[in-house]
Amino acid sequence: MRFKAIVTGICFLGFGLALLGGGYGGYVYLTQPAYEMHFVHTNDLHAHLLPFRAEKPVCAYDEKECHGGFARLFSFIKSYREKYPDAVLLDGGDRFSGTFFYTLHKGADIIRLMNQMNYDAVTLGNHDFDDGLKEIEKMMATIKAPVVSANVIFPQTFSSKNLIKSAIVLNKNGVKIGVIGLLTPDIKTETKGGGGIELRPLMQTLQAQISALRKEGVQIIVLLSHTGDETEERLAKEVTDVDVIIGAHSHTKKFEHFVGKDGQTVLVSSAGYGGENIGAFTAVFNRLGKIVAFKNEAKIVDYTLSPDKKMQTEIDVLRTELNEITRKPVTFSETPVWAKKPQDTPRISESTNQKYEPCLEECYIGEVLSDALLRTMPSADFAFINSGAVRAGLPQGDVTVGDLIESFPFDSSIVSVQMTGTEIENYIKHGLSTFQKGRANGFIQAAGLSYTFDQDYTKSPVIHLSTGALDSLKTYTVLIPSFLAEGGDGFPVFQDPKEIAPSFRNAVIEVMRQENYKIPSFEKRIQKTKTE
Repeated sequence: MRFKAIVTGICFLGFGLALLGGGYGGYVYLTQPAYEMHFVHTNDLHAHLLPFRAEKPVCAYDEKECHGGFARLFSFIKSYREKYPDAVLLDGGDRFSGTFFYTLHKGADIIRLMNQMNYDAVTLGNHDFDDGLKEIEKMMATIKAPVVSANVIFPQTFSSKNLIKSAIVLNKNGVKIGVIGLLTPDIKTETKGGGGIELRPLMQTLQAQISALRKEGVQIIVLLSHTGDETEERLAKEVTDVDVIIGAHSHTKKFEHFVGKDGQTVLVSSAGYGGENIGAFTAVFNRLGKIVAFKNEAKIVDYTLSPDKKMQTEIDVLRTELNEITRKPVTFSETPVWAKKPQDTPRISESTNQKYEPCLEECYIGEVLSDALLRTMPSADFAFINSGAVRAGLPQGDVTVGDLIESFPFDSSIVSVQMTGTEIENYIKHGLSTFQKGRANGFIQAAGLSYTFDQDYTKSPVIHLSTGALDSLKTYTVLIPSFLAEGGDGFPVFQDPKEIAPSFRNAVIEVMRQENYKIPSFEKRIQKTKTE
């Protein structure tokens, strides 16, 4: 009996040490695990049905440098579910807008393919509203997955408002999982189709939904958050009783853990942009429903993933149907027109392994598009484009309709507005101020002028405007996308803009088709300096 007692004691000691020393990803078990849950997720797919890279909007599946593609995503999802049949599949929004698949067919093809992946829940992103509530209504008529968005108040005239829930409860192997959706308040300034909706406060709305779900006996709380990195980190730290946040909107690839307001671990995971990566992770919970260990299983979606053959065939059919339109040449470029420039001190992109920075400062495609915009009305003085509207460069050689759709996927009309010299400088400063806060979308690409700004934006946002004699009191005619005129990216709203063309992209295509048109050489018209 004495021997048995000693052996038993040693076994319990060993078990206790195992709990303290073992775990996923180097993290220890602090209490005995009760169950593990598996999550796989996407976000900000932006209609990238096919593989792509920054300088080549559409690629073949066997091109090693190209990432993404719905057929590859589906292949990973199927293999993950074979390994973990109870895996929860979620999407963080912005499945619309971004490639010619959406531009020409809107959301129908995207939703049909996502239905085959069998998502457990999805939320709404700001760009899902790009064509207004009518496209959301079409989506709700065909989507199979539950759609959650707790802070959006839809107008009474919106027929699908009762189909979009604040939260839902999933049941996986007897474990209740509550899924809540949140949409960024940026929709009011960053998306042209967001009119007609109102938004509840993020923090209070989320906390109220969590409390309600816990009262229903929900064991795990998951937030589908299309609100961006900064907000998601704040929610993780300041909201009580949330376990997992699936992030979106910032296009960031990340897997992080934070200590919540209640002292418990909160996992925050996001899969970047366009399906270049897919998020996947395992979380181990104790009997109190708290995370005690976790393991990141995210995957770069590259040539090592064989595409699902059935879905690949469907997408190839769509591609063939669209090629007749998108492959029509518009102009010719003697050099690549890049959207992401090589740096003196390059930064390695984790997803592409290329040394690039985003379309900011001196951006070649920004110059080309703003120049073409200015040519739509030769009597105008200047033309401005927000960098967030520019998503890809142009290839060397023939430039097609499809290339231009990929380059400027979020179409809007062209309008002319009147600005004084002082207002022009303040306009550029506003774009720089949003850049200072980590949002590059409002950074102004310009034609007709060049400018230099200080690397330390708090000192002197605009050092010099190289515009010749820019009179602070004189009124100038400036061409901008209607998105900006309506207050997009937080720019001032113009009360009486004059429409020049109903489609920015179509107007640019017509400019580039002109016999005398030639893609201009790169001027480096935006410069950054450092004031000592």
